Amino acid sequence: MISLPWVRVRTVFSLLSMDILHFFPRWIFKKSQPVMDFGENELESPRQSLKISLWARKGRSFYRGTMRYNRIVNSSCWRCRMNLSTVIGVDNGLIALFIFAAVLALIVFRRFMGVEFPIWTSMMVGAALMIAAGVISVDEAYAAVDFDVLFFLVGMFSIVAGLERSGLLGYLMYRALAPAKSLRAVLVLFVFLMGALSAFTVNDTMAVVGTMIAITLVKQLALPLEVVLIGLAFSITVGSVMTPIGNPQNMLIASQSGMKAPFLSFVSVLGVPTLLNLAFVAAFLWFTLRRHGARLDGREVVIIGEEHIRIPSLARVSGASLCLAVGGFVVNDLFGVLGFPHTEHLGVIAFLASVPLYVLAKEKRELLRDVDWSTIVFFVAMFIVVGGLWSSGAAKTMLGMIPAPNPVDRGGAIVNIMLVGTVLSQVFSNVPLVKLYIEVMKGLGFNGSHQYAWLALAAGSTVAGNLTVLGAASNVIIIEAAENRTGRSFTFKQFVKYGVVITAINVATYTTWLLLFA
Repeated sequence: MISLPWVRVRTVFSLLSMDILHFFPRWIFKKSQPVMDFGENELESPRQSLKISLWARKGRSFYRGTMRYNRIVNSSCWRCRMNLSTVIGVDNGLIALFIFAAVLALIVFRRFMGVEFPIWTSMMVGAALMIAAGVISVDEAYAAVDFDVLFFLVGMFSIVAGLERSGLLGYLMYRALAPAKSLRAVLVLFVFLMGALSAFTVNDTMAVVGTMIAITLVKQLALPLEVVLIGLAFSITVGSVMTPIGNPQNMLIASQSGMKAPFLSFVSVLGVPTLLNLAFVAAFLWFTLRRHGARLDGREVVIIGEEHIRIPSLARVSGASLCLAVGGFVVNDLFGVLGFPHTEHLGVIAFLASVPLYVLAKEKRELLRDVDWSTIVFFVAMFIVVGGLWSSGAAKTMLGMIPAPNPVDRGGAIVNIMLVGTVLSQVFSNVPLVKLYIEVMKGLGFNGSHQYAWLALAAGSTVAGNLTVLGAASNVIIIEAAENRTGRSFTFKQFVKYGVVITAINVATYTTWLLLFA
């Protein structure tokens, strides 16, 4: 092994993640000290190595590290993987934490040096830094991406794009609200309708469509916009708890927990407490509007629909695709319970259900453009960032500081996981937290038979979106959609003021129900 102390570099980033082919002449290497490398097939593969001392400059200080170049004997290909931690002498875990903190800061403040950073852009920057700094290799980054979740998102977003473009989704909402003759009935129907639709069409999508409905109600009924939008956010978040297709974190749990019949398990166990919590949201909306001076009692109303079915043929196909997706989830779970052939990859079902939409609809390219690709990009980048946190050991260190749930202690585990999901989602955001905590729970011995634990994680991480604006992406979507249409929305302080109470009620309801009936 040869040491070349004279090799110096001024810039660290020029050396990151580079492959070197025929970089050094072969006469430099000697075959007198081969290094043995044992592969998966236990075949001895002697390789030659070159160890190079590196120096990186930071201010007036120099940091010393090493690089190792390896070449399989009788091969001409030399490859180098270099970690930033190797050069500057900092642990990979600290680098991963620094990158993750920077991503969270960008998500919170949304701007840096005058440049706007949407959530998905912030996560992309984090993924790029994780790879560039050598915290996670390219191969590990590919392996970290959960394609089951991506299939699910592409399929469901395609179906919802058809429902929205055709006008069917908005039309059904107005038709459901039209029979209400009193303001109280309108508010109750609004809350339960938003909750039910978010359970089957993904909450982020309902945040966009629901905002349009909320603005219409505000204009026609002379209600305070901020309160109605906050009620919309609470309704969408609570409603999405009920099914594994209501939000992305539930989909992660359904696909990675090992639960045998996730769709049926979610609906049968979480359905009733979700309806109870929606009733609490409706009561909150009613009393809060009264406190803001809205005239509610004895007031008759007439809802004038501002939406109609624009493309009947697309409405029929997209409606059929949605029924096919939901029916596919139910049938697949029934087959699993009965012991018939079925799939554990739920994302494939949603993807296949969207295929008829692209085959039969005339607006194929328009539908593809309407898919929420920014959310999909966010998830790809998020998987890489979380993979870097996990592989570097940073996530294990952070999560190891909190009390760990015990699979044997059912009651304690439910309370523990509910609180962890609710509180830490404010720090990590709910989807990255769930991705991390699934691995933690598996390491503690939780498996598919511990249904109560996985449902507690789903409920806690989802209702966390009712505590602060940053707890759920749907809250941010509502703010942006409302500001684009009206120029105003609710503030962070307003949301937290009501969110603390609603979240406490939600957590207590789900925890009690799981302790009694799960």
